[in-house]
Amino acid sequence: MKLTIKSNFDPGAGEMELPDSGCTLRDLMQELSLRNWRKMRFIDPQTNDIDDFFIVLVNGRDYRSLPQGTDTQLNDGDEIQVDVMTFVGG
Repeated sequence: MKLTIKSNFDPGAGEMELPDSGCTLRDLMQELSLRNWRKMRFIDPQTNDIDDFFIVLVNGRDYRSLPQGTDTQLNDGDEIQVDVMTFVGG
């Protein structure tokens, strides 16, 4: 399965090949954690959900709006956007 990963901080942006066609969004986020040289943890171990510091879109839709959330099955050609939430202050 081939996915396109986009990001505002490059957690492994570009095309990514995964051998399993039964991959979920959670599986992908855990794989990105392993492949990321910064060793960023995308899944919060306390909630078993994507950490609140990240905005994740699957084909342009916020993963939280998908019926299965992080258990959403990914398909060949899907585009995943992973961004760090930016904070500004004054």
